[in-house]
Amino acid sequence: MRLAIPLLALAALAASAALRSVAHAENNEKCIKLVCYCNGLGSPSTEAPCSSNCYDVCGSSGGSSTTGQPRPARVSRVYLGLTAAQGFSASYANGTSQQGSTQFGSQIEFVFGRPVLGLGLFFDVARDAGTSPDSNPPDPMWLLDFGVGLVVSPFSIKRGRRSVRPELGIYGMDLFRLGCDRCDTELPLGQQQPAEPKEAFMWRLRAGVDLYLWNTQGIALDVLFQFGKLGDASDPLSSAELRPPRLLFRLSWIPVRDR
Repeated sequence: MRLAIPLLALAALAASAALRSVAHAENNEKCIKLVCYCNGLGSPSTEAPCSSNCYDVCGSSGGSSTTGQPRPARVSRVYLGLTAAQGFSASYANGTSQQGSTQFGSQIEFVFGRPVLGLGLFFDVARDAGTSPDSNPPDPMWLLDFGVGLVVSPFSIKRGRRSVRPELGIYGMDLFRLGCDRCDTELPLGQQQPAEPKEAFMWRLRAGVDLYLWNTQGIALDVLFQFGKLGDASDPLSSAELRPPRLLFRLSWIPVRDR
């Protein structure tokens, strides 16, 4: 009898551990079925295939979480991309205008949240062929920008382990010029002179499609629409008004995604 009590306790612990492992068996190869408790462990359970996860199951049914506890923010997907565009256009105070030839760069973007709706955070580094206010050769521009926005992906088309997912995004971004020799406004004795702009806040829209050709990886093709400008022709201290390329194209590898 004294031996039966410890054995019953061990059996209860083992059953409890097995129940927890089923409820959280999203990545368990031994999973038979996934049991989700959307409104806490005392609520009715919902069964789902092991290939899904409780977060999506409970989200689609209106539940608060998989276990009644807040779910921390997670990375839904990551984009490692290359960008290309025509180049900046410039209007100078002396009346001349020029159009840059090319712009190439790289970008990394993180999307936090769910696949359907998430928060995007990106960083860009790019080299623009640049322009010149006179007959001298154009000076290349090095650009650094970062932004945050909302990413929406309302549906996906699946066929086996492959899927296609269209995406739309809207971002606010800060753009900086690095190593700009014509951006210095300072003169001796605290005076200022007209100079080219070196920072601006702009908007960016993204429309594209994600192609998941493998189980957890894929590629993405996007068109980025940019709105805004650097400098103002009506500002006496601005010697140029620079406009980014309206269309920017991005080809990305998706090394990580949340299924």
